[in-house]
Amino acid sequence: MSTIRVDIQVLRGLAVLFVVLEHLAIPGFQHGYLGVDIFFVISGFLITSIVSKGLERDSFSFKQFYLRRVKRLLPASFVTIFATIIAAKFLLPPMQIESLKQQIIGALTFSTNFVLMSQAGYFDLESATKPLLHMWSLAVEEQFYFFVPALLAFTPAKHWRKLLIALAIVSFVGCLYLSASNQSAAFYLLPTRAWELLIGSIASMLVHSTVVKSVTSTLAIPAFAVLLVSPFVNSGLSHPGLDAVVVCFATAIVLLANHRQLNGQTWALPIKKAGDISYSLYLVHWPIIAIANATISTESMTVKATLLAASLVSALALYHLVEEPFRKMQYGFKPSLVVFPALTLALFGLSHAFLKVQSAEKIEKLFAPNYGLDRSCGTNIYKDTEKCRTSQDPKIIVWGDSYAMHNIPGMAQSQKIDIRQATRSSCAPFLNTAPNTKRSNFEEQARQCVGFNDSAFKFISETPTINTVILAGSYGQYMQDSYESISFDTNGAMQIAKSTPERAMKDMQVVVEKLKALGKQVVIIAPPPPLNNTIVSCIQGEMANPSLNQSNKCLLDRKLFERSHKNVLNLMKYAETTLGAKVIYLSDVLCDANSCKTIIDGVPIYRDPGHLSTTGSLKLYEKMPNILSTVVSAHQS
Repeated sequence: MSTIRVDIQVLRGLAVLFVVLEHLAIPGFQHGYLGVDIFFVISGFLITSIVSKGLERDSFSFKQFYLRRVKRLLPASFVTIFATIIAAKFLLPPMQIESLKQQIIGALTFSTNFVLMSQAGYFDLESATKPLLHMWSLAVEEQFYFFVPALLAFTPAKHWRKLLIALAIVSFVGCLYLSASNQSAAFYLLPTRAWELLIGSIASMLVHSTVVKSVTSTLAIPAFAVLLVSPFVNSGLSHPGLDAVVVCFATAIVLLANHRQLNGQTWALPIKKAGDISYSLYLVHWPIIAIANATISTESMTVKATLLAASLVSALALYHLVEEPFRKMQYGFKPSLVVFPALTLALFGLSHAFLKVQSAEKIEKLFAPNYGLDRSCGTNIYKDTEKCRTSQDPKIIVWGDSYAMHNIPGMAQSQKIDIRQATRSSCAPFLNTAPNTKRSNFEEQARQCVGFNDSAFKFISETPTINTVILAGSYGQYMQDSYESISFDTNGAMQIAKSTPERAMKDMQVVVEKLKALGKQVVIIAPPPPLNNTIVSCIQGEMANPSLNQSNKCLLDRKLFERSHKNVLNLMKYAETTLGAKVIYLSDVLCDANSCKTIIDGVPIYRDPGHLSTTGSLKLYEKMPNILSTVVSAHQS
């Protein structure tokens, strides 16, 4: 008779489907990442159950425990990594390959969470194109597996519950504390995510309590309903936080109840089937989606459906051909000590030899993050620091988001303009308006954006020596109704509304008129023509294998640019003709009547679909008329 609980497989099925649908950007599932929190609780529950029962029966063996973990996890993981290496060789551009090599090391050493922390940041390669990004959660679980058996084995059984509860509280408090200063660390590290697994561990200690069983049986269906709606409803607070707490406790309640409505009911069988292949599906879905993100447009529902189908088919094959056969295969601990380390070294060697990128150091330098004057200039509150200005008291300040940052090397070095830098990523220079990032802590990010722009404007208004303000932003997310904009009323309450061209024009009018009222000259730098992933891959490929005439490679169709960028171009024209601001169009240098260049004199102008590389900024401004003379003449007129 099978000892597998159907309700646990149903929970696994829900969790993996939530994650996959969120990764595919299916409308409504933007909070599907909470499926990972469900997985954490299940893992804590099952692993602690296995260890505690073995210790109570005096039959626990560290060797056998880790052998089972190895047989369960590594074969399918190794096959996924191997397939990703092969696909990446032929499909990924050089920068993604260099990033992947680090991810492979992390995946093979159960340290992907640390690797991703080192790669984290707005300017780093988009997470959507990192094929082994999802391995971070498996790394957290595997680190937990090293920690729990020893913890229980060397602690008297009577103290297990108290110890687990104390550790969960410490972990949760640490998570809240670290979230305020280092969101990435709080998200990726075991000490700040352990409380989720420990909730499952604590639940495993309560399964024999009749009181707990009675209470959780009553709450099981409401708790399951909470899990069903979790991808669609969110508090807006930082993650992991309140939403994770709710999901984790709801999962623990369902696990403790072992409710008959979730065991063997016909309606639950399709979800249970997804749960059966959940590990394989979790492994394969993201490399498929990430490689697609790096090479083609994945916006259409047809492409999304195709990627989902490919993920399901690949998962079924991996489950039936690798995961299940190796899990059931009879082999001992000693062969595992030889075979799996050897396979680990073989995969490491394969990735090192097979994923070679010509001129890797050159490529890395060409596409390095472009922070402007200094990385420290991208802050939550503007500060006039020495690193963020080119002299003691510049008369020109550049204010905006990352699309302001990427112009600064060209201004400061190629055109020798004396400037201050006031920038914050994902935060265009509007007053009391911020983009809705749709992330778990979107309200916090919006308040930070509005606070930064308020501080920048306050500094400008209080500094009479500043005579010119150069504004630059991406603007697109403020203009399309597929996005949302956030503002705050006089009481500080958040207001969310669809982004529209009319609203963006009003926001532009407010900031330009307020600056002009201060007696400042206003100059706006329009964003460069946006690229697609295919052109970015072309640029990186050309830098790795340069042709004789790179400037005629990787071109963007001008009509496509004008069509796709219509709203932003209209905003620039409005600022120029109605508001009287001076607008600088980078496209005037990059584009002719038919196409827009992305490489000039062998130098890549872009580092990703929207941002200028540092060398590209230098080259572009070298080719442009001097901004300073344009500003001075406009100011004098």
